[in-house]
Amino acid sequence: MAEQVRDAVSDYIREHGLKAGDRIPTEAELCAAFGLSRPSVREALRLLEQERLVVTVHGRGRFVTAVAALNVARPISVFESITKMLAALGYAANTLLLAPR
Repeated sequence: MAEQVRDAVSDYIREHGLKAGDRIPTEAELCAAFGLSRPSVREALRLLEQERLVVTVHGRGRFVTAVAALNVARPISVFESITKMLAALGYAANTLLLAPR
C-alpha cells in the first residue's frame, strides 16, 4: 500500500510541475487529496525520503529534491539489449564485419 501511495505522490509532483526546492503539500493536504489515512501518507513520504526524492526541513515542511524533478523517460533499472531497444523503437540492427584495407 505504501508503495502505491509513494507512486501517487511522485506522480503528483510530476503532474503539478513541482521543481527542485518547491514545497510539497502537507500530510493533511495529501490525505485529503488522495482520500487516505495519515499513517499511509506518512509511510509513503518516508519512502520518498529514503529514495532521496523528498527532503524534510524541520519546521518548514517537505521539499522536492533535484532528483525528483528529473523527468526520465526510460530509467535505467536493469540491463537491456541494445538490439531489443532499437527494435522497440522501429529500427533494424545489423551486424557487419568490415575487412581491413
